[in-house]
Amino acid sequence: MVLFGVAYVVAVGLGLLTRSGTPRIESIWPAAGVSSLWLAWRWTERSRLAVAFVVFVLTAALEIVPGGLRPLSALVVATAYTVQPVVACAVWQRLRVSRRELGTVADLWGLLLAAVAGAALGTPLAVVASALENETFSASGAGLFLLRTTVSTFVVVAVTLCITTRTDLTRRQFVRVRWRELLACWLILVAAYWLVFGELTGLPLAFLVLPLSAWVALRFSTTGAALHVVISSGFVLTFTSLEMGTFGGSTYSLASELDLAQSFMLVVAFLTLILALHRDERATLVERIDSAHREAIAKTVLLDAVIANVSDAIVLLDRSGTTVLQNPAAARLFGAGDELRHPDGIPYAADEHPLARALAGEAVDDVDLLVPSVGNGGDLIVSASARPLTGLNQGVVAAFRDVTLARSAEAALAASEQRFRSAFESANVGMFMASLGRPGFGAVVQVNRAICVFLGRPAEELLGTTIEHASDPDDVASVDELLTALASGELDHLQREQRFRHADGTLLWGLLSASAIRPGGNADPYVIALVEDITARKHAEQALTRQALHDPLTGLANRTLLTDRLERALTVRVGGDVGVGVLYLDLDGFKAINDTAGHAAGDRLLVDVARRLEGCVRPGDTVSRIGGDEFVLVCVGLTEPAMLHQVAHRVLDSISFAVEVDGSVARIGASIGVALADGHDAGQLLRLADEAMYRAKRAGRNRVVVAGAGDLDTEARSARAVRLLPEVVTALERGEFEMYGQPVHNLSSGSITAVETLLRWNHPSGQVLSPAAFLDVVEGSPLMQHIGRFVLHASCRMAAAWPDTGSGAPDVHVNVSGRQLENGLLHDEVREALRLSGLPASRLVLELTETHMPMIANSVLNDLQALRAEGVRIAIDDIGTGYSSLARITELPVDLLKIDLKFTAGLGVEPACDAVVRAVISIGQALGLAVVAEGVETERQANLLRRYGCETAQGHRYSRPIGEAALLERLAQAHDGPAFATREFRKHPVSWAVAHKRDVVRD
Repeated sequence: MVLFGVAYVVAVGLGLLTRSGTPRIESIWPAAGVSSLWLAWRWTERSRLAVAFVVFVLTAALEIVPGGLRPLSALVVATAYTVQPVVACAVWQRLRVSRRELGTVADLWGLLLAAVAGAALGTPLAVVASALENETFSASGAGLFLLRTTVSTFVVVAVTLCITTRTDLTRRQFVRVRWRELLACWLILVAAYWLVFGELTGLPLAFLVLPLSAWVALRFSTTGAALHVVISSGFVLTFTSLEMGTFGGSTYSLASELDLAQSFMLVVAFLTLILALHRDERATLVERIDSAHREAIAKTVLLDAVIANVSDAIVLLDRSGTTVLQNPAAARLFGAGDELRHPDGIPYAADEHPLARALAGEAVDDVDLLVPSVGNGGDLIVSASARPLTGLNQGVVAAFRDVTLARSAEAALAASEQRFRSAFESANVGMFMASLGRPGFGAVVQVNRAICVFLGRPAEELLGTTIEHASDPDDVASVDELLTALASGELDHLQREQRFRHADGTLLWGLLSASAIRPGGNADPYVIALVEDITARKHAEQALTRQALHDPLTGLANRTLLTDRLERALTVRVGGDVGVGVLYLDLDGFKAINDTAGHAAGDRLLVDVARRLEGCVRPGDTVSRIGGDEFVLVCVGLTEPAMLHQVAHRVLDSISFAVEVDGSVARIGASIGVALADGHDAGQLLRLADEAMYRAKRAGRNRVVVAGAGDLDTEARSARAVRLLPEVVTALERGEFEMYGQPVHNLSSGSITAVETLLRWNHPSGQVLSPAAFLDVVEGSPLMQHIGRFVLHASCRMAAAWPDTGSGAPDVHVNVSGRQLENGLLHDEVREALRLSGLPASRLVLELTETHMPMIANSVLNDLQALRAEGVRIAIDDIGTGYSSLARITELPVDLLKIDLKFTAGLGVEPACDAVVRAVISIGQALGLAVVAEGVETERQANLLRRYGCETAQGHRYSRPIGEAALLERLAQAHDGPAFATREFRKHPVSWAVAHKRDVVRD
């Protein structure tokens, strides 16, 4: 803004310097061009008003102060010189092509017209100003005002815009002109203008320089042409002002001479710039044509490449149907022939052929055609599309795509879908499909006959409903979660057992296998599901589960289910501080009734007792029968011990009743042991209750004894230990311990194959005590190690002296205590005993009870393996009474299994005992282990053992444990003849367990 303001003031000053004559009119008025250029550069709504106002103020001020005009005249002149540029710019803005640049010939013509229009509107105001100054303003004066203003506006604006606008074309043209031509041109111009306008005064030779202007305009850039106009105008005006040259020194006034010079300037400027702009337009047009030509060539090459490399066959036919162009794909597709038939092989009629229809002006889209085989190739199926061409090149362009594989795939897919539909409809397994999209999530969209039969519902009822509609109400939420997981992609496939409801309300079980299908695109995903009817299998499983977990006679829980429920109850107690109690119950008087009235009557009695026990407990409690006449009750949710006592006495009252047997009345009762959980596990709690039950037996039966409440029993045991331990020490020192032996017989031949040695204490009181009288106290003391060492050495010494019984000297079975396993000296002690006795290692069998198996760590296992490698054999005693697993047995170096006498005693009486015995024998046979049955008392038991495949046995049926002398005599008799032929066996009604291993009283 400031720069233009200064330029305008300078231009007005220059104009005022050329003012002369009457009226006072400036000979040159460059301010018109400056103000017009100023407005052209600031042609916005706000800026142009500001510029016009500044022009008005500056003009008025300069006309008054240095110009000497009256204020009113100065304002009118200022108005004239303000209206002129405003009108000129407004007209030019409407006529010009570009905004600022002078880029075309049309722009130049527009500028000239705008300059004339602005000057024309400013002239009347100049006339008014002269009148106000009392000056005469003739028509020639008005014309001169119009001329000077037009020339100033046109030349200044045109030259400035041409100089400030430098296009790429201008730079390229300037580069093409050599500097020698440029230098020569400017030298000639200077010389010519100097000669015409400086030396040849008064001669009308100004036309001589016009060819030079044309040379500049046509050979140099537009900027150079504009500079030429500036320089030439300077020459002309300067020399004319000095009364020199063509326009100087004439008879006219200086003002008239300057008007002629300005007219010449207008001609030179217009001629030069119009030629330059015309040349630029032509060059631009030529360049555009060249660019379009190059682009057309590139597109043609690209199109040729695309057509040549496109996989579709493209053929161009003229209007007669003759092929005029085809791409390589078409040549390969059609080969030597171009016959196209209907896909079924039938030729088309002439007017029905797709190409004939296209030639007739019809657009053909995606019509399948058959291309007969060429050579050894097979027939092809192509998809054809054809369009008629219009204009000079009438004909048809056709595109053919080989769809042979696609149609084959579609046919295969259609066949596959047909097979699927057939399989879906005729499958014996229920099938359905359901939507996973929204809306309609989970809605059944297709069903087969089998699912309708399974659910008892017609297809019409199932379609549109959700699968939850036919599911069991308790499974509806889980079904919805599974469908959501399939829809979200979290699961792709699932299989689960699902409950359904038949139309009649019957509960059904189905094995549901579902897979999510996601077609892609806009198609909604869906699920396809198979439902296999497993209702019968589930019922069978439930029946088997009940058989496995319940007593077959009473229907009560068996030992397995009891243990599971007790462990669960104890877990809840740990987390919720809820009391758990156990009642261990053994019937009193049952054996007499069972022996007298028979097993059927005994079974009925057991069922009656079971029902009575169930009536004594709450719904959450457990009643179980664990064998024979033993029952266990588990009570949960106890808040105080007194509740358990109340249940026990209620049970005692319920099952104390009379039973008629063979015309007489017998009364039964129960001995009940009670234990309340206090940090115990299930096994410990059962053992506590079991011990309490035996105390109830010893205390007189038909009573309740609480474990732990029997602190008297604990105190008695402590007092007994204080009394017994010193006596045991004395017995060891005096040699009061003695080893007895019980022969092991072969069930087939009757020969003695081994002897189990058993410890006895010749007590100073004159009694011979079995281990049951003292071993429970000794086992917790260090004395057990000494007793164990004595048993081992004494047994080996005895066995070394045994004679041959027919098949070699018998083996010796020696019981090993837990203390011996724990002290880590077993290997050394056994080797020492064998060395001192001279007994071969192959005749020694070490018996470990099943309860010892968890104690066998790696170090003990290594000792056992070392002994076994030396010939010593290992036996597991009391099989079935502990908690060891079959896997644990296979991990140990075991050679022999011994069936506990408890199961032997139940042979032929308790089916469970028979099952256990058969299982142990089968395990031994499978693992290649010998099996010995303990506690055989009757011939029936021996016969059953032989039938089950057991080879050896021991028990009172053959011999009680006897002393060393009697044992030697017995072995000598066995050497003379089979034991069964030389000895009459005695039957004993009390089992060996009762007599020697458990100090209890039984029926």
